[in-house]
Amino acid sequence: DILISMATFYKDIPEDWTSSKGWMVMYTYVLIDRVENSRNFYDKMPDFMSHYLPKEMAEGMQADGNFFEIFPITGIHLYSAKIQVMGTNSDVVYVYIFSILAIIILLIVSVNFINMFTTLVFKRIKEVGLRKIVGASKIQIASQLVVEALVYSLFAAFLAIGLCLSLLSYYNSITDLAISYVELLSYNNLFLVVGIAFLLGLSSSIYPAYLVSGHKISESVNSYSKNGTGVSYFRKGLIVFQFSLSLFILISTVVINQQMDFITNRDLGYNTDQLLSVRFYGKLRQELFESRNEIFNTLRTNPKISNVAQVSNLVGESLCMECFVPAEAGPEEDYPSVNKIWADENYLSTMDIELVKGRDFRAKTDTTTAFLVNEQLVKLWGKDVLGSMGQFRQQTGPIVGVFKDINFQSLHSKIDPLVICYNPSWTSNVLFKINGEDPVETMEFIESTYRERSPNSMIQFNYMSDQLRQLYSS
Repeated sequence: DILISMATFYKDIPEDWTSSKGWMVMYTYVLIDRVENSRNFYDKMPDFMSHYLPKEMAEGMQADGNFFEIFPITGIHLYSAKIQVMGTNSDVVYVYIFSILAIIILLIVSVNFINMFTTLVFKRIKEVGLRKIVGASKIQIASQLVVEALVYSLFAAFLAIGLCLSLLSYYNSITDLAISYVELLSYNNLFLVVGIAFLLGLSSSIYPAYLVSGHKISESVNSYSKNGTGVSYFRKGLIVFQFSLSLFILISTVVINQQMDFITNRDLGYNTDQLLSVRFYGKLRQELFESRNEIFNTLRTNPKISNVAQVSNLVGESLCMECFVPAEAGPEEDYPSVNKIWADENYLSTMDIELVKGRDFRAKTDTTTAFLVNEQLVKLWGKDVLGSMGQFRQQTGPIVGVFKDINFQSLHSKIDPLVICYNPSWTSNVLFKINGEDPVETMEFIESTYRERSPNSMIQFNYMSDQLRQLYSS
């Protein structure tokens, strides 16, 4: 939607950021003339790193393995599980699941169609005998039955398309999609539906048409009930197959429902009830931070606001992964990168995150870097970290507290080590804990308080509980 020149971008960025060779702020696109050359291009990346990066940084990156990785743009949406991607990725597994589900449903209704058509055909066995008496050939009878099945199947297909069109808006509303009529009626889709209908009609009619047309005239005229043991076993087998598939879908639905109940009712380690968030950007964020104490004091005068906090990332968002090591760690000691967020002294209390050991941040005493870590980081380091010094970006500070493990990311991900750094100036989100008596009036009060400082600021409220629901909606 918006293009900004690099000159404009660099104008508002601190100079020490632009001089950093490791500041990964951009997505880099490389056009390779032939796919075969991608391997050759990748093999030359170590030399590229050694040439352009500081020696220590290049050696460290290469020691970590394939730090730089090339990835085809067409594969990002379904095959990339990287953090800090442009948007929420999907997964090719979902494509397989829904494709299998569609095939199973199609098989169930196909079996229905085959059974019903077989029944109809054998009820007409006397008619077949009479047609043979008046001279109809075996091929003519079989062809008529096949054509009838194709007509039924194609009619059902067009009826199904009409039902899809009439229910499309409802389907979009319950799935949060935006499929248009044009997309639904694309040539590929229509060709696929008609093709499936044709194959279904053909496959469901060949076997009964072959059996019926092959009956002797005397058998056809005398009785239509002696369909033959083969036909009976065939139909019974189809019914068993159909019910097996139906049972599989029912069990799967129950399991999925249990999983969703688990996600909904699981204790995530924090409380998002009546928790609002507002994100501020750019120079406005800095201006508001400079008046932070005055604004917060004004906000706290409202009895409907119980707490206000600042944080860099909201739950569910991609986090910064950086190296965080004990200050006394030697160069030979290897510590993996960990998740990191920046927050103020009110974050834990606003989110109702339990402090296991130590203390929370203190605005008046923590004038330099200080850290809070979760229980997973204690396990990673394998020692009691409380009171020890941690180092991050050449900054050293005390680890003042250990908080309980929280599901900061989706429940599909395991809980990883997490470090909270005390630095309110590096935050972009303001959290408001309200009592919920009159949320609209409370939002208006918050908005008016900020607009006194910045009349043109864009203020958009989000309920954190809604954000969590969106996280699991897919």
